[in-house]
Amino acid sequence: MSETTIATGTYTIENVDRRNDIFLADDRSGTLVAGSSEADADPPLKARWIVSQLRNGRYTFSPATQRNLYASWPTGLSLGSAIVTSPTAHDWVVKETRVKETFVISHVQHQLYWGFEEDAQGTPVRLRYPPTGTGNRWRFLPCLESNPDAQRNAIGSPAISRSEVDWQTASESDLSQSRKLDDGWPATCQKLEGHADGVYSVAYSPDGKRVVSGSWDRTIRVWDVRTMCIALEPIEGHYSSVNSVAFSPDGKWIVSGSWDKTVRIWDSEMGTLAVTLNGHTGWVMSVACSPSGKRIVSGSTDKTVCVWDVETERLILGPLLGHTGTVHSVKFSTDGKQFLSCSKDTTICVWDAESGVASRTFNGKYSVCSAIFSPDSKQIVSGDGCGIVTVWDMQSSDSIILRGHSSSVLSVGMSPDGERIVSGRMDNQIIVWDAKFGHPLGRLIGHSSSITSVKFSPDGRWITSGSSDKTVRIWDAAELDAMPVSEDNSDCVIC
Repeated sequence: MSETTIATGTYTIENVDRRNDIFLADDRSGTLVAGSSEADADPPLKARWIVSQLRNGRYTFSPATQRNLYASWPTGLSLGSAIVTSPTAHDWVVKETRVKETFVISHVQHQLYWGFEEDAQGTPVRLRYPPTGTGNRWRFLPCLESNPDAQRNAIGSPAISRSEVDWQTASESDLSQSRKLDDGWPATCQKLEGHADGVYSVAYSPDGKRVVSGSWDRTIRVWDVRTMCIALEPIEGHYSSVNSVAFSPDGKWIVSGSWDKTVRIWDSEMGTLAVTLNGHTGWVMSVACSPSGKRIVSGSTDKTVCVWDVETERLILGPLLGHTGTVHSVKFSTDGKQFLSCSKDTTICVWDAESGVASRTFNGKYSVCSAIFSPDSKQIVSGDGCGIVTVWDMQSSDSIILRGHSSSVLSVGMSPDGERIVSGRMDNQIIVWDAKFGHPLGRLIGHSSSITSVKFSPDGRWITSGSSDKTVRIWDAAELDAMPVSEDNSDCVIC
């Protein structure tokens, strides 16, 4: 079999050996099955698949109408197992057979291949053998209406879409030019494209020269702020969505947390994996480094908080119990003596960084999606599922409510001087607030989907945001759009 590849894109995947135009379909109940249509008829939406080639040459398959699902192998993998759809993105090997433009799809380790046993609609796709047995060969037909730039012949080297980079041929000037913002929003400085799915987390390097982003596409990307180009190839290694990323205080390492339940530490210059920390039993939703760089704190859907020693690569505090719901966010105080965690259970807990004892608890009314310490550690800023930004006083526990969002606030940040607060919400808008008086200074508009992460640059001049629209944007923090006259704070959701 040859090494000819399939370009990333949207396809109908037809079985070569079966009659009646049998194609791959998702039955919406968790199983891949045979579908059929009359000759020359357009295939239904259930037969359209997003085929993505990974950097290792393998592929993932997602239903075009359910991109949060993937073709996966079942538990207890064996000959005859039916292929299922699940949130877990398993990698598959696709190779061309001796018959040009026909392919087999196999497990990455076992010599088992996708195939149909019968020529009937609704027949499950199963793992079979031998590779070119009847029903095991496939043809990939591009859906041109969903891929307007696709070639009729999708065979060849991997295609470079508008959101991808050809690492071998693209020049720095080409990359910079391709990322010029062209949507006319005056407040936007730059739009960074490259992720294949929503961006869940962004963070600045300590010197402000780089931005790191983590995505539902399972990759981490590092961007050069000066050139607005990708600084190194996408970092791969997580088996599921990357929910949180952070630079170490010295900028040498990147820490990430993922739905694969791990915390990982990467070399920020090479993009290579240095350490994997295992201990959580649920998705890791947030990670943060201590100011010394010697410890990492993580929060998870398992409702616990863990503190890790970077040098020994071991858990030194926890799992800490104190929340009754998913831990959405964790942060160290500036002096490193405390760290906080916020949760779906509506609370913010403040913990002693040495003992792991919860010293304070702040109670809200709604799920707390994000929380941070102020630079002087005298206040906590939080955003919740009802669109409310709250500033809490660490000594008195008094709070100030900032109203201006009409939907869930997924992320909050604060300028290094403590004078401004930034918040991102689900209705695609970012608001910048006066931290002293609690009124909005203006907003940033340009993202086309939920704002999942916002951060001020170390010098306070810029704001970086990540969004479900797959982009990272860098904004001039002093150039804001006007606020609307009024907004109704009624769209409360569970984050």
